[in-house]
Parts: sequence; C-alpha cells; structure tokens
Amino acid sequence: MSDLGCWFKNEESGQGMVEYALIISVIAAIVIVVMGILGPKIVNLAKSTNLAEPAAPSAE
Repeated sequence: MSDLGCWFKNEESGQGMVEYALIISVIAAIVIVVMGILGPKIVNLAKSTNLAEPAAPSAE
C-alpha cells in the first residue's frame, strides 16, 4: 500500500493537461466578455452598412 501512496504523491502526468485546460478556459472567458462588449457594436455596424441582409437581385 505504501507503493500506491508514493505513486500518487509523485504522479504529475496529469498536471500538464490541467494547465492547458485552465489556459483554454481563461481564453474562452476573455472571448465571451469581449463578444459581450463588442457584439452590439458589430450588429449596429452591420445594420448601418446594410450587411445584415443581402441585396435583392434586380429584375431587368
């Protein structure tokens, strides 16, 4: 049983994955906040430049 305790104490193979998961979650949170702030501005820009709706084909 002491071998199992030493293994858990010295096992660090999952540490890198946890660090990557934390980095990805921080980046995702930043993206969500930025999109929440800039989202309405982007929508207003698209509406003001008529990018929201495609132009109807002219019947000539």
